[in-house]
Amino acid sequence: MILLALALLAAAATASADEPERRCRELLPVFVAAPQDLRIERRDQGPAEPYAIRLTWRGAGAGDETEGSLLCWFLPRDRTAGAWQIAEVVSSRYGRLSRYDVQQAYKMLRAQAYETGEAVQRTAGTRLAYLAQQTVNGLSVAAVYALVAIAFTIVFALTRVINLAFGPLYTVGAFVLVVTVAALRPAVPIAALLAAAVVSGVAIGAAAGWLMERTVFAPTRGAASTVPLIASIGLAVALQEWVRLSQGPRTHYVLLTDATTWQVAPGTGFDLHISKGHVAVGAAALGLCVLLWRLGERTALGRRMRACAQDPRMAALLGVDVARTMRIAFMVAGAAVAAAGVFAAAQYGVVNFRMGAVVALKGLTAAILGGIGSLPGALLGALVVALSEAWTAAYVGSAWREVAVFGLLVAVLVLRPEGLLGIRGEAPADARPG
Repeated sequence: MILLALALLAAAATASADEPERRCRELLPVFVAAPQDLRIERRDQGPAEPYAIRLTWRGAGAGDETEGSLLCWFLPRDRTAGAWQIAEVVSSRYGRLSRYDVQQAYKMLRAQAYETGEAVQRTAGTRLAYLAQQTVNGLSVAAVYALVAIAFTIVFALTRVINLAFGPLYTVGAFVLVVTVAALRPAVPIAALLAAAVVSGVAIGAAAGWLMERTVFAPTRGAASTVPLIASIGLAVALQEWVRLSQGPRTHYVLLTDATTWQVAPGTGFDLHISKGHVAVGAAALGLCVLLWRLGERTALGRRMRACAQDPRMAALLGVDVARTMRIAFMVAGAAVAAAGVFAAAQYGVVNFRMGAVVALKGLTAAILGGIGSLPGALLGALVVALSEAWTAAYVGSAWREVAVFGLLVAVLVLRPEGLLGIRGEAPADARPG
């Protein structure tokens, strides 16, 4: 019996060791059609460090590289309760792929298996389920983009300035979740932990927004429009470098829950899965978007902000403290951006000091697409950007996501410069031509 138990333990250990190799090999068809002389290297520095599998090969299929490699990084096992979870993949052919790209690669392989399988035929139901899956993926990102777009919209409506420092502030929000998890994870339930991170992120973001307005944008008010724009670029670089120096350049991983999903509409040839964590985080982000919309439309502060956006001189004559209203607007925008960073870190679990740059550009794109200055436009623009990104990654390739998003921005600016919901001539009265 003892020998049998030892044999079973040895078999389990061997199966566990083979699992990362199996998962990395599953991705090979994405990168090479017919690999030859496949070689495997492993790097294991213990359960507290990332685990790596490197595959190298010679290509023999049409269009394959002469030589190629695939490097699969797995999250440290002490953070995943022993489970093997891919953090990122580095390919000699396509470069670095994020966890999102890897998820899309698995979905593409599954769809190809359905298409070529003998038991399941590709039908209209299969195509519809696959489209629905990509739409769900896009919706989970849209709420996060919407918060960033709303922040750009609020600040631009009042100041006619684009604050590019929102990108690093988004990163700060993501690191708030990293620090909160490191400090509270063993003793605090996940829901309470996420709530604590959101509250802390909102407070830090609001304080950062107030500080930005007082130290950078208030002194440059009244100067040429390029002055605060360039100042925001300098602020963004300084804030990003502060994050890098204080938190380090390496990528941090946040795992709040296991990957649990709901299976929807089975039996169609492609099973639709909805992540429970993404639903919870997306609903929270969407709820915050609705709260910000109600703040702008249904409160006295919102009326003051709209008055300052339409005509700051007339608002001042009517007794509105314009400077104070602008400070509050920056605080609200900063809180929204930091909350978006917390939600994104909770959704995808990967945080690094560069992550805010591209998201800020996509949030700004969403604001411009919808009509910068319009809160409903920011929501619509975020939805368009997120769905364009998801559908392009699914049907064209993940490498073309940014091409599709920013190409769409160029098209809208050429055909409808004011945006989808914008109105021509919405400049303040004192800025309109006489």
